[in-house]
Amino acid sequence: MKVVLCPFAGGTKTSYKIFFKYWNNVEAMTCDYKGRNGRNQYRDFKNAVKDCLKQCHEFIGDDEYVIFGHSMGAFVAYEVAYQMQYIYENPPVKILISGEPSPDPEPCTEEFETDEELKEYLLEMGGTDERLLNDAEFLKTILARMRGDFHLLNSYDSKKKVMKLNTDMVWMYGDKDKNFEAKTVEQWASKITGKFKKQIFKGGHFYFYDNPKQSAEFIERKLSL
Repeated sequence: MKVVLCPFAGGTKTSYKIFFKYWNNVEAMTCDYKGRNGRNQYRDFKNAVKDCLKQCHEFIGDDEYVIFGHSMGAFVAYEVAYQMQYIYENPPVKILISGEPSPDPEPCTEEFETDEELKEYLLEMGGTDERLLNDAEFLKTILARMRGDFHLLNSYDSKKKVMKLNTDMVWMYGDKDKNFEAKTVEQWASKITGKFKKQIFKGGHFYFYDNPKQSAEFIERKLSL
């Protein structure tokens, strides 16, 4: 089964490489966001979806596939899946939504006036090696990406779609992540025509870095269920 992976804010094409060592029968492609490797930043969220849709369709063609997105990537995954259904009549067999308690994101209100404030935010969220955050060059790069992605996410319009996604959905979350309300989680279920299931993992916002083997094996199992 083919899998399309959509990175989180600040993430890159290598963000999910921890999964690959545990997968046996998975052919995966991670969307390569602009603003990385010298590529210019997207103008807005629609522009990002258009680019990722092109990457997805080139990889998938008419094949069956599953799409996974974490945090900001959850919204990218949903919008790409919707366009794959609307334009190419090929929705994913399953969509895995991770780390987002609602399909209607709250604005990123953090101003992060200083690099130190954004650094503290990244440490709180986890997922970034603290040693790297003490590297001046790496910090400069990751801070620029994060600020660009927060601006990108604030341009996301989550208006109700004309149709629902003809697919199943699994909602995935870390038990030490920020609190969520059950009613907002259930709003994800209203986006699909298929089955909706929840899976809570041990760990924080980046629970899959806490236990990559468990997360990778869970995803692979879901490809055939």
